[in-house]
Amino acid sequence: MVTPKVWFQRNVPPGVTARRFILAAFVDNVGYGIHLTIFPLYLLVVAHIPPVQVGLGLAVAGVLGMAAGIPTGRICDRAGPKLVLAVGYSLQAFVACLLILTRDMASFCLVMLLGKIAGQAVRLGRNVLVASAGGDNRNVLRGQMNVFSNVGLGVGMAASAAVLAINTETAFYVGFLVNGVSFLAAAVLQCAARIDVQASPVQAPGASSRGRVRAALKDTRYFAVSLLNGVLSFHQQVLTLGLPLWIAASGDVPHWVASAVLLTNFVLAVLLQVRASTAVRDLPTAATAWRRAGLLLGVGCGVFAVGSTINPIVATISALAIGVFLTLAETWFAAAEFEISVALAPPADRGLYQGVFDLGGDVFQTAGPLLAAFVCVTLGPPGWILLAIAYAVFTWIGPQAIRWAESNRSNFIAEASGVVAAS
Repeated sequence: MVTPKVWFQRNVPPGVTARRFILAAFVDNVGYGIHLTIFPLYLLVVAHIPPVQVGLGLAVAGVLGMAAGIPTGRICDRAGPKLVLAVGYSLQAFVACLLILTRDMASFCLVMLLGKIAGQAVRLGRNVLVASAGGDNRNVLRGQMNVFSNVGLGVGMAASAAVLAINTETAFYVGFLVNGVSFLAAAVLQCAARIDVQASPVQAPGASSRGRVRAALKDTRYFAVSLLNGVLSFHQQVLTLGLPLWIAASGDVPHWVASAVLLTNFVLAVLLQVRASTAVRDLPTAATAWRRAGLLLGVGCGVFAVGSTINPIVATISALAIGVFLTLAETWFAAAEFEISVALAPPADRGLYQGVFDLGGDVFQTAGPLLAAFVCVTLGPPGWILLAIAYAVFTWIGPQAIRWAESNRSNFIAEASGVVAAS
């Protein structure tokens, strides 16, 4: 049994620096939880931007924003992750304020693009800092941050009820401003952390930026792993969009099941994430975590494909069951993702390689909503079977790809250094 004391000891690290990171994750996501809830309603009720234009604006921002990841990662290596993190958070706070002025499609696209770039800067800077601050326990620290991110998200969503209850323009404005303040507070907490210089990413003096970027883009094995990580990350779109849309369209399953699935996801993630992250210590254990995530997703989608067609009662049970499968897979996916992205990257180019790694996830994040709606709702049971087959295949391909990428790490880094030196 997990008592509050045991949970606290498992999820709250002893060091002051590590606690700064988990507190920042909590504060950041309190604001994001408010934003996530009020943002769609604000666009429709206050800004009067039609849903089709909202979807188009988000897609345009997502596609254009992908180009910023690699140069931002390189800046992170050269100027330092704290500077990139501070600039990213400041830009996010600025975007939160700009939303108050958004009233048309053009300004919406611009604000969303700035938000995409700012989010990438924050994610890259934070990941490099966590990899340095966490040392051998970096994956545990990242897992603890994920837990408090979920807790903060829940608190923020609960707080957003006040904005929705008041339902005035001023209330929406206050909600966005609170989100902006949360970004700035998170920046201060993390940038003020004292990180041992010896644990910081290695900086290569005199290295050619252009040569390093070319070398990273030519690292086909690393990029292949990033794309596979994107495939696995698609389960998040299934959980938050595909399954709720299917429930809404089915007519046989009560709508409250969608809320129950998300609540189950929140509780299990808070209880189990650090335990899963603790089990991932290196690339072999990360490959095992990937396999477990793929297996859970394949079994869950297969069970749901069959159960959703029998009768309303079985369909309801199947929907609740796949919610559990998706959540358990998410804990193993989150445990593996960070370790893989850091362990396969050259220490001197962690930021740059984080930018490359994010491309895989960005592809599926941008195409995810449309793809999830088509596969999970339009195709129906055949779509869920297709997902089951895809994830079953992943359980074999994913770990093999990690071993393939790991097998030439030392040789590739040496060759890349030669290319850089010659540039």
